[in-house]
Amino acid sequence: MDKIVGKLFLLLLCCNVAFINAGIRLEVKTSDGIATQAVVVGQPFLVEVTIDNVQGSVQAPTIAGLEQCVVRRTGMYMSSINGASTTKYTYQVRADNLGTYHVGPARVVHERQELLSNVATIVVGKDIPTPMQQKNKNSTHAAAQQSVLLRLMVDNERVVVGQKIKASLRFYYQDSGITLSTIGQPDFVDFEVKQASKPVGGSQDINGNNYKFAEWQWELYPKKSGDLTIPAYSADYELPAHDNRMFGNIFMFLNMHTERKRVYSNAVKLVVDPLPQSAMPVKAVGVFESITAHISPPVAKKGEGMVLVLEISGEGNFDAIMAPCLSLPTGLKYYDSNTSFVKATDSTELSKKCFEYIVQGVEPGDWEIPAQKFVYFDTAKHAYVTLKTSPLFVSIQEAVGREDCVAHASHDAVINGDKKNVVQEVIAPLDTRGLWYPVSPRFFLPWFLFYLFVILPLVYIVFSLIKNESITFGRYSRYMKKKAACKSARSKIIRCMRESDEKKLYLIFIDLFAQLSQKPCAQISLRFTQDYFLERGISYEKVGEWNSFFEHIAHAAYAHAHNNSTQEIGRMALEWIDILEKVI
Repeated sequence: MDKIVGKLFLLLLCCNVAFINAGIRLEVKTSDGIATQAVVVGQPFLVEVTIDNVQGSVQAPTIAGLEQCVVRRTGMYMSSINGASTTKYTYQVRADNLGTYHVGPARVVHERQELLSNVATIVVGKDIPTPMQQKNKNSTHAAAQQSVLLRLMVDNERVVVGQKIKASLRFYYQDSGITLSTIGQPDFVDFEVKQASKPVGGSQDINGNNYKFAEWQWELYPKKSGDLTIPAYSADYELPAHDNRMFGNIFMFLNMHTERKRVYSNAVKLVVDPLPQSAMPVKAVGVFESITAHISPPVAKKGEGMVLVLEISGEGNFDAIMAPCLSLPTGLKYYDSNTSFVKATDSTELSKKCFEYIVQGVEPGDWEIPAQKFVYFDTAKHAYVTLKTSPLFVSIQEAVGREDCVAHASHDAVINGDKKNVVQEVIAPLDTRGLWYPVSPRFFLPWFLFYLFVILPLVYIVFSLIKNESITFGRYSRYMKKKAACKSARSKIIRCMRESDEKKLYLIFIDLFAQLSQKPCAQISLRFTQDYFLERGISYEKVGEWNSFFEHIAHAAYAHAHNNSTQEIGRMALEWIDILEKVI
């Protein structure tokens, strides 16, 4: 009995010691995984919460001080040694306002006990730190960052709600060996963003250094008033790795290695004013030249359709302009028909949007369609402007049918006393000679045409069978190529696990999805992989697990710190290869 009591006492003592040693800590890091106390407004950074020495699994923590930031959980990692587990939660955070933020404490309730972390203080600044100011980066990374710049620019930093903003993004580089992989667009909530134009190239001198650049331009429209921030964009690029080993240049062709990096642009702060009060409904915001109207045909019978076209020309968010309601007299009615948009091809032209309506006359007579009004806020004049069309005139005639003509003719004949004429006009005379039709000589089909008509269907059937067989073979060939791609990716993952190198997992999956979808690697993103899984019946819960896994390997690809979780991540990667093999 004493031995049993002693064992129970030792067990309780171990549990209490394990819980006493339990701890939670909070760290703020850059997107490269390096600890920092200063970040740039609009650029994402990482918040990591690590919970050590707890028994079993633990729930996600609650972090104070992030209410004014954009937060998204990007990963969760757990390991267990001798029953004591360590859990790490990673969050991607973006601050859109300048100032000093106190992040923390992080709170976790585990086994009825509350764990509190430390509080981290970060300063959110406006300027991007230069490589010399980033003491936490090594010289190689600093030199690479200095040779690559990403700049976000706008044409106007004070606008009104709905006003067009012309934005441009420039990727500057000095080394011709740099290869741009992808441009990462942040999540926009308060803006309507249009599609970017194709990139154009050029060169520019910055601080005495000559840079080449690629530039993208697009339009965006703010949807609410206040102090808004256009978040930072990111650019992934590949930089040739320099080999300083002896005979490295001689045998360079045996090991063509590149280093993948990411650079962020600046964020742009905007002041968006609300629109002034207006007594009339406002249709658009911008600068518009004219509104015209025409109708065709101007003369129609009762119930017939006429096409009325309104054409608005100028500059603004044409996608937000809805079809205006027409003002018509009581003798006419209308309904919407079609909408078209003609974009300006150069600076001398104006974009146009056309609205088509079908107008019908319900009462005969001559009618005037009054001038149609279009009210918009002019961003050049900073005032409301009303454009008007010219009035239109249409004539609606009474519709006369065949029955009406017969009725009028019969009525006139009866009045004149000529009933015989009435019968002759209404009823045609009987045909007493019977039916007749022209007779033509019989035509005989030549024998060669007969054989041709018989052979053609047979040729068509044979050709269809051959085509179906070739299609089936092509599908099988594509299937085998996809299976081979998965097999190759599996071998690469196993090699990474042997070498404890999880940095290559991100590129392995990017290349795999590019081969499975037959798309270039530059088009493969997290959203693309999500759509790929959902289109093949993978559940949303499983896709959520994929998001966490993808964010983890993407972070590992760019982080400078080495992680000891290669075997666990490699095992998860092999499981995703199994899933992909089942859905291809």
